[in-house]
Amino acid sequence: QTERLANSVLERIASSLARTKHTPDELFDRLDRDRNGALSRLELEEVILSLQPDLTLSERESIWHNLDKDGSGSIDANEFRARLNAVNAAPLVALEAKLEALQRTFSNNGYGTYESFAVFDVNKDNYLSIDEWREAMKSVVPQMSQADVDAIFSRFDENKDGYLSLVEFSNFYQDTIDRRPQFQQTADGWPVYTPPPEEAPWETEILNMVRDCLSPGRSGLPCTEVFRRLDVDGSNFMTAYEFYRLITTYRPDLGQEHLDSLFSKVNISRSGSISLSEFVRRFG
Repeated sequence: QTERLANSVLERIASSLARTKHTPDELFDRLDRDRNGALSRLELEEVILSLQPDLTLSERESIWHNLDKDGSGSIDANEFRARLNAVNAAPLVALEAKLEALQRTFSNNGYGTYESFAVFDVNKDNYLSIDEWREAMKSVVPQMSQADVDAIFSRFDENKDGYLSLVEFSNFYQDTIDRRPQFQQTADGWPVYTPPPEEAPWETEILNMVRDCLSPGRSGLPCTEVFRRLDVDGSNFMTAYEFYRLITTYRPDLGQEHLDSLFSKVNISRSGSISLSEFVRRFG
């Protein structure tokens, strides 16, 4: 899963470059702040976190090792250029708008991963054939051409067997719908990095404890599914009340001031409710 998301983020970087007419060398020069001809991990993370702010530590590790092929601890211009040039970005750019339209339609209809799969899997064999996928897309996005429908299917059919399994469909749903962020860009198309807020030691201790309790190893569920189950009102956001209820399950002694402070460290957008991306960033 981390390797898949690593490739997804690298594809997004390449797509952003293609869309804004920038080259890998221009991006490298922009990131190489100390002009030593190599990217440190901190320099690289500035761009990948601007494109996918909710990346967990293990996911960032995967992306780093994906680029640092020789294990030198830094990424030179040749490694960087070769990895991004290997991505055929043009079709991905063309596909982005289609995926965004599909994302909006799914979200507006309240479709979740399992509900969607069950509805689309007409013959109930736990796989989506290309025909089932086409029929599903006719009802969800009737304006989408069959070529685009087939391109999306091919993009997420990871083992290329002509079927989407529940796992592949779940991966598609998570990468395309649940965890696809709306990132900020400068006027010339470069992504803007916004660092997460600093946490006091007591806040880190509590939030890490909650993260450990919600981990797949202890809960048996992926982080995105944990979020859905905690989202009691089905709004696709975690309200302050839902967050307080979660925290006080483990620390009932905390007062309102402490709860408000913890909430602000997770709700980095300051929107007043925690998105899935914010939840995964801190608890994934």
